[in-house]
Amino acid sequence: MADTHTDASLRRTPVQRRSRGRVQDILTATGHLLDEGGVEAVTTRALAERAGMSVAGIYQYFPNRDTIIDAYLEQATSQVDTGVVEAIGRLPVVSVRGVLEAAVLAHARFYEDNSELVRIWLSATPDSLVLRRARERNFALGRSLQETFLACGFLTPDLPGYGTDLVVEVCTSVIEFAFRSPREAEEREEIVQMGVDMVMGRIVDFVTPRGRDGVSGEEFAASLVPGASA
Repeated sequence: MADTHTDASLRRTPVQRRSRGRVQDILTATGHLLDEGGVEAVTTRALAERAGMSVAGIYQYFPNRDTIIDAYLEQATSQVDTGVVEAIGRLPVVSVRGVLEAAVLAHARFYEDNSELVRIWLSATPDSLVLRRARERNFALGRSLQETFLACGFLTPDLPGYGTDLVVEVCTSVIEFAFRSPREAEEREEIVQMGVDMVMGRIVDFVTPRGRDGVSGEEFAASLVPGASA
């Protein structure tokens, strides 16, 4: 259990439906244990009991605890990314502010429904797997945001290279602040909107009229196609 190697190649990739189901059982049990006791509560013995399988069965799919938690975080990331794409897709007009607000609200609403992620995030040590994965994700989000906004003609090319990275870090801090204390969902959404206001106030000089006023969803999607004119 002390092994911290999380190379995805160590995981057995389930092919049959039954095997995929067993992996999902393990990940579901992981979420319950994380919610109840944090990372330390996730042991192979506890997982086996919750998932209704043997310890040896756990090891058929995962070599150690860190790869299990890593797979759980990977699944959660995929789910929240889907939520962000769907939220942006529902926007009647797509603008810089609209994208940021939709993305941060989608994250906040996902965490409302998955409190175990908030628990392990707020209690994670600086060198923990959780924060390492969060840093990697933030960097990827910053790069993706910059590429998307530039492709759409939403930002001027003189935005500093760290600009969208900083936007993501600030938005992450806003979400953390919103969940650090017990709050109603409405108050969290107010915090998110205030945070987006603060971000927009800092990057307004780099937002083009197109990025400020927005475009239709169809035009936004078309501008992301390689070779399409923004």
